[in-house]
Amino acid sequence: MQSAKLESNGRHQNCRLPANDKLSSFEDEDGQIKTPNLVILKTEIKIIDEIGRRQIKLAGAGEAIILQNGETKKGIWLKSAESPLKFYDLENQEIKFLPGKIWIEIVDNFFKISL
Repeated sequence: MQSAKLESNGRHQNCRLPANDKLSSFEDEDGQIKTPNLVILKTEIKIIDEIGRRQIKLAGAGEAIILQNGETKKGIWLKSAESPLKFYDLENQEIKFLPGKIWIEIVDNFFKISL
């Protein structure tokens, strides 16, 4: 099982990736995220008002980290108004996701990620 720790402003979220896709939910009894496909999508996030609502940039391109089968791949995400969200590795090959669920964690570009 692979782990990723996401940190931001003192808050921690631990994610674990299983070696297969036989799990029936994203979360186990310990509150850990379990999925055969974990994507960390980095983008621009702005707080737009006093109650904390956010504007999240989901069109364009940005950095992505993909965790599958115990491997970590750095890559990019691409999305336009006319096309679905896609992920590519650093050799510009589209990421092939494992069968099962995909968890996409959207974080700010300044989010500290330790794998």
